[in-house]
Amino acid sequence: METALQQSAATAGGGMRPAGAATTVKKARQELELEQERELRFPQAAAAADQGGLDEELRRGPWTVDEDLTLINYIADHGEGRWNALARAAGLKRTGKSCRLRWLNYLRPDVKRGDFTADEQLLILDLHSRWGNRWSKIAAHLPGRTDNEIKNYWRTRVQKHAKQLNCDVNSKRFKDAMRFLWMPRLAERAATAADQDLTGWVQGFSDDGILSGSSSDSLWSLDDIWRMQ
Repeated sequence: METALQQSAATAGGGMRPAGAATTVKKARQELELEQERELRFPQAAAAADQGGLDEELRRGPWTVDEDLTLINYIADHGEGRWNALARAAGLKRTGKSCRLRWLNYLRPDVKRGDFTADEQLLILDLHSRWGNRWSKIAAHLPGRTDNEIKNYWRTRVQKHAKQLNCDVNSKRFKDAMRFLWMPRLAERAATAADQDLTGWVQGFSDDGILSGSSSDSLWSLDDIWRMQ
């Protein structure tokens, strides 16, 4: 189903993507980042603003195929804009925020699927060390990847390994482990993968792109960490 929707997004409007698509995606990401900061500082005000002043009942929950196609076709014909106004103009009983997230994370034609490459993982680790949990800002540097994907990668992979080592993800011990063990190994993988088909990985690498090395799927042992103290 996603494939069909992606094809619809690419072919809607006479087979042409909206003019300035890259610019509008960047602008939407900037708006999303600003809104995320506002939500953290003023959660009640952000929730009220997201309603857009509408009295009508808004839909919640999963999007339907018809809603997806309506959003795709509207953006193909008119481009992006202010999302609350776009939702009303398209006839969607959704909040502007819901429309924006649905488009950016699932429907736009350049969304990438599949596991993160070693290069992408390295970039995520590097940018997170600078900016923390600013997922939209990080996503802006990974073409085709969404802030939601990156956040899920961090929570299900990075935090998982911190838990296995019984240390906090923000601790010096874990940051040193990433710097001296994880990232160098990812760099080696990235160099090796440059001339290989990315769909065929040698045995010894887990499905998530992290060295397994054992049945526990740990990237390093406690001995590795202690040697760095």
